[in-house]
Amino acid sequence: MERSSELSALRAAVHGAQAGQGRTVVIEGPSGIGKTALLDAAAEYAVTAGSHVLRGSCRAEEQDSGLGLAAQLVTPLLREGETGLDLLSGPDVAVWSRLCHLMAGPAAPGPLCVFADDVQWADRASLDLLVRCAGHTAALPIALIVTARAGSGESRAPEAAALLDATGAEPIRPEPLTERGVGLLLRNRLNQQPADAFTIASHRLTGGEPQLLTAVLDSVRRKQIEPQPEQLFALRAIVGQVRTGLAVARLRAESRAVRRLAEVIALLGESASLAVVGELIGLEPEQAERAAARLRQLSIFGKGERLTVSDPKVRQTVLRWLPSRDHHRLRIQAAKLLREHGESADLIAPHLVSARPEGDQQAVDVLRTAAGNALRRGDHRSATGYLRRALAEPPTGSLRATVLTELSAARYHTDPGAAADSLLDALSLAPTARAQAALLTNYPHPTVISATPALVGVVKRIVPQLWPGEGSVEPSPLLTAARLLALVPVTDPQDADTRYGSVRRSVHQQWNNLKATRVGRQLLAVEAYNQAIRCSGEIDQIRALARLSLTDAPDTAEFLTSPLLYGGAALALTDDLPEALAALDAPIVDAQRKGSTARLVTGLSYRAMMLIRQGRVQDAIGEARLAARLLRKVPEHPNRGAVVIALGGALLENGRPERAAAVVHKYIIDRGGSFQEWDQVFALSGRIRLVQKDATGALRDALDCGRRLAEVGWTYPGCVPWRSVAAIAHLMLGQTREGWPLVEEELERARSWGSPEPLGVALCTAARLTGHRAGLRYLDEAVTVLRGRTSRLELARALIQRGKARHELEVAGADESLREALRLGERCAAPRVVTRARALLREFGFRADGGGELSRTELRVAALAAEGHTNQEIAERFHVGLRTVEIHLTHAYRKLGIRGRGELAEALAKAN
Repeated sequence: MERSSELSALRAAVHGAQAGQGRTVVIEGPSGIGKTALLDAAAEYAVTAGSHVLRGSCRAEEQDSGLGLAAQLVTPLLREGETGLDLLSGPDVAVWSRLCHLMAGPAAPGPLCVFADDVQWADRASLDLLVRCAGHTAALPIALIVTARAGSGESRAPEAAALLDATGAEPIRPEPLTERGVGLLLRNRLNQQPADAFTIASHRLTGGEPQLLTAVLDSVRRKQIEPQPEQLFALRAIVGQVRTGLAVARLRAESRAVRRLAEVIALLGESASLAVVGELIGLEPEQAERAAARLRQLSIFGKGERLTVSDPKVRQTVLRWLPSRDHHRLRIQAAKLLREHGESADLIAPHLVSARPEGDQQAVDVLRTAAGNALRRGDHRSATGYLRRALAEPPTGSLRATVLTELSAARYHTDPGAAADSLLDALSLAPTARAQAALLTNYPHPTVISATPALVGVVKRIVPQLWPGEGSVEPSPLLTAARLLALVPVTDPQDADTRYGSVRRSVHQQWNNLKATRVGRQLLAVEAYNQAIRCSGEIDQIRALARLSLTDAPDTAEFLTSPLLYGGAALALTDDLPEALAALDAPIVDAQRKGSTARLVTGLSYRAMMLIRQGRVQDAIGEARLAARLLRKVPEHPNRGAVVIALGGALLENGRPERAAAVVHKYIIDRGGSFQEWDQVFALSGRIRLVQKDATGALRDALDCGRRLAEVGWTYPGCVPWRSVAAIAHLMLGQTREGWPLVEEELERARSWGSPEPLGVALCTAARLTGHRAGLRYLDEAVTVLRGRTSRLELARALIQRGKARHELEVAGADESLREALRLGERCAAPRVVTRARALLREFGFRADGGGELSRTELRVAALAAEGHTNQEIAERFHVGLRTVEIHLTHAYRKLGIRGRGELAEALAKAN
């Protein structure tokens, strides 16, 4: 198929020999392109034309034997009793004279056509004879036609180059079949017309390679597959199988050196540099390069300095040729050679992992380096595998504790429970309290320590041995002890006072040292959070401290757990939600890039909690759901309570209290009594029970939460507003007198602290308990405090409560408050707020169709109208009709809940 020009050139060579004008023709190309098929066709034509045909082929295993090809060629010309090797042995001149006499002398049978296949495997002596023959073909009635392999993009085989240089001829290079040629071959082989899609797919999958295509069509015919579009999947599978089989068959035909090189490359993978592999199997550089060139021509091995097997199935087949007993020896030798050649640990470590341990401490160093590189790439599983293998070597002395700590840090990303176990093993090997403290203070994931009772016990045991005592200013033990105490989840007042005091003392005594180190910034973040949660500092000072702890973003991005969460939480507690959210962006992106599931769960859940406070409920649900899905991969995550709080809170604000209750209930059933998570979980449970009208359960949960917070000295009223929940539950139970002291205490703390959100919540709760005109004054103050802040949901709830109170007291403005609440609820995607506002508007006889976001055009038209432009002027500016402007203004009035232009400016200001 599509070989007319090539066949014409070969026939011309045959005719030239018959006319006494011989020539040499070299057919070169990659395996499977059809070189042997052309040779067969030319030989058949030569016999038909009356020429005497001599035929021989070369094999890789005969490459080192003398005159193998030449003996095959002259055998038909021998007299009885002669052998080719007998004839061709002796001095070179005698050999050549005898060969010329046989081929072109008086006793010659006539014009000769000599065909030699795969001369790239020709032995040196036979090749020399072919080259000399090629140099004299013009004067002899001989046509010399040979084939030689030349891979795509590879240099010409030296054997073919020698023949071409002797004659100065241009080689014949068969091209792959075109799509039309593939279609003709399909029709001829399958005895039916193939579908166009089947022809196109066959050409694309095989690249028009004749040998591959022929083998594929034989398999298609054998399996009785119709050449129709619905069989393309089967065709793809057959091409893959046939391609693998041909590649393996071609490789089997290669010399032992080439096969051996292939076996070692298949074993070593990407680290198989030619210099190392050649040295490993005892090949000289020139031999290794020659063997590598053969492998590249097979098109199953990658190109470049490092050879890799591109087909996994071929790799598995080749590996089976190599005895398994050789695998360990070759891996170990390869690792040593790679180290001697200065290769990176990333290339050496896979060999060590696959080999048996030998107690090599250099191997431990290599594996640790490779694990660190893998962690920086986000490949936590590879890092874990390298470090586990390093432990098996095993490391000696104190190095074992270090490797265990590194293994714990790597495991944190995928299995925090196993991370805690490895850290405990490391601590058991540390000989002194100071050595244990060093392991703990340098450990990058503090929440593993905080969430593991056994590790907390170790911290409490070693801290008294490190603490320098009152009045000491020795920096290292002071900072170490304070750092460790900052990790401990305090569960009683004494622990809380000790922890808080130690951290604060460290911060004040070592201020300049703290700003320059990661551990120091962690302490600054803890101090900012402690001051906020205890209301023990000025808001502006706490914000400044938190911002200082968040400096040097690339460093803090590596440690999401302490500076970013404590510092970010401190900003959130001081009502700086935008900056708190921005602090989480970099570490979340970093966790996504590195594939750290554990860090991503923590970051997403905390961001979801902040988004709820901003009133971005729909965004919060998306973040919380993603965190919950990722949590399934790390079920022992130390911050899983944050996921529950984020998802449950978002679902509650989205008007699905039953779903929120199910999330919280499952968590409570599955968990024990860890303080760090349970405080806010109980507060959330209390809020859910209030919505579900379970006042008794809500009161129980709120008081339980308050008891826990009181034990550790957390006085901030807005973090967990349990007093408001408990007071409302008392009110629902008809126990207003019992609820009022809680409200008074929360109001006092909120006013003293000065943060708008907790004060607004406390004022709304006070209004519920007092009612009447006093309650309305509380609500007016709450709306004033909350307006313009980021807590849009709390403002919407306060507006609903105020609208209801104004209507009941027959005070003007009830509808305005309810419509503003409706707009905020729709903007926040908070169905509870929207439903409640609409219901009250209808109940009180007001229009309930106000609310909704203004479109961009409506907003521009309304803004111009508020500035005093007439409808005609607005129409001329936008090049629209007067009626269009009137429609846009009507929609804007309805959405803003107003009746005309006079209220437009004020309504737009409120909406913005």
